[in-house]
Amino acid sequence: MHPSSALAPFAFGLGLALVACGGSAIGPAGPPGEAGPPGEAGPEGDAGPPGPEGPPGEAGPPGSQGPQGDAGPPGPAGPQGDAGPQGPTGAQGMTGPQGPTGPQGNVGPQGPQGDAGPTGATGPTGPAGDAGPPGPGYDVGFASVVTSAGGAGVSTTVGAFGGSGTTGAAVVRNGRGDYTVTFTGAYPSSITPGALVAVANAQGNLQEASAVVLNASATSIAVEVFTFAYQPDAGNVDVDDSCAVAVDLGQ
Repeated sequence: MHPSSALAPFAFGLGLALVACGGSAIGPAGPPGEAGPPGEAGPEGDAGPPGPEGPPGEAGPPGSQGPQGDAGPPGPAGPQGDAGPQGPTGAQGMTGPQGPTGPQGNVGPQGPQGDAGPTGATGPTGPAGDAGPPGPGYDVGFASVVTSAGGAGVSTTVGAFGGSGTTGAAVVRNGRGDYTVTFTGAYPSSITPGALVAVANAQGNLQEASAVVLNASATSIAVEVFTFAYQPDAGNVDVDDSCAVAVDLGQ
């Protein structure tokens, strides 16, 4: 507190005393005196009650970012997400090495019989078998010889033929009324001309024929046939004529 403030109550009391004693009225105030030196500071007074809260101050600038905090514990797993769309097919992989051979499987049931295949070609003719024991006589060959005269001469052909074992017959004209008939086929291996009998018949009116076996084997028999006619002034004369000849095998 200022020193003049401490003396003010005292001066005021002194004035009142003078008035009460019958003194004259207070004169005009003199000029203010010089201020005295400041007094010693009094003891600190008690703190007054807090004043009302002032308005909020302006926000300060943001502080710098603090260091990275430690990672918190992992949160619980979220729900399963939906499957994404199927990706494109990958490239074909390389073929792996061949595995070992597996064990032999069981035999399956027999399938149905297939259709018969085509007939094969005929094989070659086998050799003739041995002759059987002698049997009764039979024809081994017979043929009809057909003759015809024309501008180019006489022609001869075989009209029909047959016989046991005979498969073919041919005729050759040797001359007028003279023909060789050859039978071919399979005959007994022991056949000989002496075991054969040849007979011939001429087909012309009043004409005759005769035959003789020339040779015989297991594959062919050759017979010569003659045709002739009797003339009163010349006797038997060879003439071309159709005829038939047969060869029999005797016992």
